[in-house]
Amino acid sequence: MSRVATLESKVVAQEIAFAKMLESPRYQPSEAVGFNGQAQRKKVFSELADAFAFNVIVETGTFFGDTAGYMATNTQAEVHTCEVSPIFYALAKSRLTTVSNIHFCLGDSRAFLAALIKSDLFIRANPNPVFFYLDAHWYDDLPLAEELVLIAKIRGESVIMIDDFCVPDDPGFGYDNYGNNKSLDLATFANCFRRLNLVPFFPAQPSTTETGGKRGSVVLARLGQSSERLRRVASLRLLQP
Repeated sequence: MSRVATLESKVVAQEIAFAKMLESPRYQPSEAVGFNGQAQRKKVFSELADAFAFNVIVETGTFFGDTAGYMATNTQAEVHTCEVSPIFYALAKSRLTTVSNIHFCLGDSRAFLAALIKSDLFIRANPNPVFFYLDAHWYDDLPLAEELVLIAKIRGESVIMIDDFCVPDDPGFGYDNYGNNKSLDLATFANCFRRLNLVPFFPAQPSTTETGGKRGSVVLARLGQSSERLRRVASLRLLQP
């Protein structure tokens, strides 16, 4: 990213953060808050939490903190969230001061995950799978593939949800495409998923029934016990060949 583009992105970030602070200085649960305000996405998360009983949740890309707040207040899990932008990091911490089970980190998501791997956090999470919500893909640098490689190094099971991911047979769901092989879709990431033995599941409900931002997503689990359990989650589906 050029120096001018970097400065422009920082100005935009400041404007977005200032507008959010004026609109919602404190986190307040509502149907429009968390997971892009998507009711069906929240249902997916609820069914996953019921099926896997997460006691550790890891998020990359805190942004305003709405999704971290939603996950923290709708489960008993420890939520660890990372944000690379100092502006959004400070905003999220300020908005979520009353939510005690969220732990914030300022920095790059890859360094954040690498540090967590070296800690005893994932050991303490066992035998329950860890839930990862990956949303650190707003900037020119797309860390997703490296995040997945790091997660694959963790002992024990995990369930991964990627925000802004293309649902191949439903164009009504939006997704991120930064060009130059940086599109969040199967064409770009299918080989990565296969190398890491990750099975992709997509929303069972069509975009026409979704609310809020109508952003696409994919849920991943390692081939085996966890992927078999995902088959029984009603709000998810495997794509038919």
